[in-house]
Amino acid sequence: MAAVFLVLAPVVALERGGAISRCFKLFHGDLGASLARTATIFGIVIGGSIVAGMIGLVGTLSAPVETASSGTIITWSLVEAAVSVVIGGALRILTDPLTVGAYADMRARVEPFSSAILAHEAGVR
Repeated sequence: MAAVFLVLAPVVALERGGAISRCFKLFHGDLGASLARTATIFGIVIGGSIVAGMIGLVGTLSAPVETASSGTIITWSLVEAAVSVVIGGALRILTDPLTVGAYADMRARVEPFSSAILAHEAGVR
């Protein structure tokens, strides 16, 4: 379901109607290509999440709650939160254009579509 609804935001923003059924139609237009695009995006997100989790694990292992001072625990918590925000922002900057690209590719496999049509529908002049 997550793979199908990956393109929900572009469908809602650009087509404005029948979004759920449209997501299924676009996804199943060329199942192999759709799976490849969504797997790439999910792989990038999972990889970034693993990196953020490993940094959190380093903080937990270097400052165990049982023996560390309150200041150390608070500092590591802040570092972990900051790293998560930075990695989350970087992932959004990377994956949002990939999501729009996946939407455009899925739509082009179902009907005639070009970047000019996409720009017109998005209201870009």
